[in-house]
Amino acid sequence: MKHLLFSLLLAATVAAAEKPAKKPDPVDQIAAWCQPSQVLVYKHVAGRDLELHVFAPKGAQPGKKAKRACFVAIHGGGWQGGEPQRFYPFAECFASQGMLGISVQYRLVKKGEPTTVFNCVEDIRSAMRYIKAHAEELGIDPEKIVVCGGSAGGHLAAATALFDDVNDPQDDLSIDPTPTAMVLLFPVIDTSTEGYGNAKIGDDWK
Repeated sequence: MKHLLFSLLLAATVAAAEKPAKKPDPVDQIAAWCQPSQVLVYKHVAGRDLELHVFAPKGAQPGKKAKRACFVAIHGGGWQGGEPQRFYPFAECFASQGMLGISVQYRLVKKGEPTTVFNCVEDIRSAMRYIKAHAEELGIDPEKIVVCGGSAGGHLAAATALFDDVNDPQDDLSIDPTPTAMVLLFPVIDTSTEGYGNAKIGDDWK
């Protein structure tokens, strides 16, 4: 049943990515029923707070050295759209299996604003560092973190391990943001002129 739920979520997410929906699609409909158990601010940047939307498994007691695994979900949207609620169903799904689920908020690239895709990468790497630094309070094992993302969120998930030179200068760089495992759903991997997103990233895409 649990594997079926994840498969249905994945299928619905792929379908939504292939054809823009004019009304709430199945993933959004599921997300509307999901409520995080806690919302934490992991970073303050550019005059705003960025949040982690946390889904604790039933009966979980943070700070009690539970050492459970953690599933970090990152929404897509071409780095310029979407919100943490989009990936609530994934965080909730794995919380129901005993993991701590987290859906991450990050800055979006908006026309007329200075935010870039590199800032999106910085935010996700900051989020991973926060999660690891607060592992005991969250009741998780920092060596058992899975990061998942779809489309541009898949690019950001991969960025937690790949882009060592893209970091927020206010981060504690002694903390490695690399997760233990990744689940990349139709990720953006090629950002060259032959791939996706080059117009948003520019000549520094490599």
